[in-house]
Amino acid sequence: MATFKYHPLQYPDSFRLILLQPSQQRFLPLYCTLECTTISQCDREIIDHYTALSYVWGDPAAKKGLIFIQGAKRVAAVEIGKSLEDALKALRDKKREVRIWADALCIDQSNLVERGSQVELMGQIYSTASHTVIYLGDQAAGQKVLEAIPSNTSGTISPWDINGLKTMAETTLLKMPWFSRVWIFQELLLSKDPRVQCGTVRARWTNLCRVLLSPGYRQRSKELQVLGDMNSAISVHKQKLFVHLTARRGLGATNPRDFIFGHLGIAADVEELKAYVKVDYETSCGKTYNDTARYLLEAVGPETLFHHTSDYSEESRVEDLASWAPDWSMPSAGLATMYRNNTLNTQRLVAKENYFILEHKRYPVLSYLGYEVDHISSLSLTLPEPKFFAETERNVYEQAVTELTTFYHTGSGVWWSGDEEGRHRNFNLRGRETQHQDLCRIIHEEWIKVLGTELPKLSSSSTPEEARLHEKFVENFKTWVTERGKRQIIVAGGDSDGFESLMWLYLMKQQSKDSVLTGRRLAITQSGFSAVVSKFAEEGDRIVFLAGSPVAYIVRPVIVSEDENLELQNALQTLVANQKSTDEDGSKAQNFETALWNSVVNCVLVGECYVEGEVGWTRDKKAQAVYTLN
Repeated sequence: MATFKYHPLQYPDSFRLILLQPSQQRFLPLYCTLECTTISQCDREIIDHYTALSYVWGDPAAKKGLIFIQGAKRVAAVEIGKSLEDALKALRDKKREVRIWADALCIDQSNLVERGSQVELMGQIYSTASHTVIYLGDQAAGQKVLEAIPSNTSGTISPWDINGLKTMAETTLLKMPWFSRVWIFQELLLSKDPRVQCGTVRARWTNLCRVLLSPGYRQRSKELQVLGDMNSAISVHKQKLFVHLTARRGLGATNPRDFIFGHLGIAADVEELKAYVKVDYETSCGKTYNDTARYLLEAVGPETLFHHTSDYSEESRVEDLASWAPDWSMPSAGLATMYRNNTLNTQRLVAKENYFILEHKRYPVLSYLGYEVDHISSLSLTLPEPKFFAETERNVYEQAVTELTTFYHTGSGVWWSGDEEGRHRNFNLRGRETQHQDLCRIIHEEWIKVLGTELPKLSSSSTPEEARLHEKFVENFKTWVTERGKRQIIVAGGDSDGFESLMWLYLMKQQSKDSVLTGRRLAITQSGFSAVVSKFAEEGDRIVFLAGSPVAYIVRPVIVSEDENLELQNALQTLVANQKSTDEDGSKAQNFETALWNSVVNCVLVGECYVEGEVGWTRDKKAQAVYTLN
């Protein structure tokens, strides 16, 4: 098969168009020429417009299609993806030449430099096109849905009732791969006139949405929710990169770098991002994600960024990805925001004044000021969604919760007091101590039953080591509960705090929101406190607070060679010395010098944490160490 030689693109806004030749029969081979043009030229054009194609590439290993391209001297038979062949045959006119842009053919995929420059241009290519055709495939059921849309090209309108049409769309058209790919979002948002096509039946996107997205659609299905979100985004002003990444992480992409590159054309903060990230397919995916993390660390802050780093184990993450950088190729684990105590007064630290980023051979090392509060001693099994406990009857427990809720609001009730440390919740037990202890005992016994008996039954796939750790945790938890029962603490209801509040919410019959405990583990620390930790935490992991974030984090010390450790420390000392000359008050450099003298901990970031009773960065807390997060 002949190899087609692409002519180089001459100008910064140059791109190629497919001039697709007509055919009376859809099944006949494809013939075309490739024309070099520019965005500026097409933008001025009033006669020969072009159509941009939005489609799914498909499996690279699957059956190939074929197109014949007329070159300067001969015709070259070029292999293309079967999905592209099907789309072009469906778009081909019987009598007229059609001008089409399709990325797989219009970009020289073997030229990584050209790929990078064309990716940066793709937003303009879609916004300049007179139309965009979203080709979903040749599915018969999908064609039937589109035939019911008033603007369809079949010449008839199917007499479907609206509910029947929605059901068919939910189970066929909206389940097609196009709706779960990364690039399509940019392609849709930037298109002037998007149209959806199955086979040869085509309808306007706006009309499709008008029919399917009638009031109440969000309660029907996930598929209609996705369609609704995509349609709403068209009319919304540009959102920043982080919003797009969190909303669409883990969707399909042939190249994982495209989770970043595929949003550059629609991100409101793309100009700021360009200082950190370049569209370069010769750069590793790990570096692309690390560079993005460096930007987001400043743009959204550590607390927001680090929430997305602990969703998956280190082994499943992109190669050479720093532990503090999210892996956007993986779908979100759906963890709720970590609980934290907001009742005490804390220092308002600016995160960027408390870290340096060191250049490492493979990834950037985030050197962060912080202090340690405890170590993990024992761990429970991972807690599932509360609904998996739904069939368990808890009549005695629920009655105790009801009585306690009433109990706390009788007499003088619950009230707040304040001092220089912060706010404090109070209630009066005078003369009712025994009654309170009896009710608390019921609550605590239920906790032990849930964690010690019910949870292991739901965790049949746990390893022997996980089972051993859980048994150790349960014994430690019983000791903790015994001591907890002796204290004057609100253990249930809306006035409870900390661990008591988390367990009360987790065991509620009607869940009003996602539980903080779902997808995480419980732990007992070396000091005997309860904690909520990442499912990837291990015995011996350290619990620390990093400056500028009220959330505690789990870090795991790593062993590095003496040479590497010396190299990191020298690099950090150089940065600190340079900082002295730029600091207005010298505080950042001074804080690092003090912490460097105390301790430097080489570690990886494991995830978020809540430790009972611990509030980060209260008035008297100071950084005690530098944590170099690899």
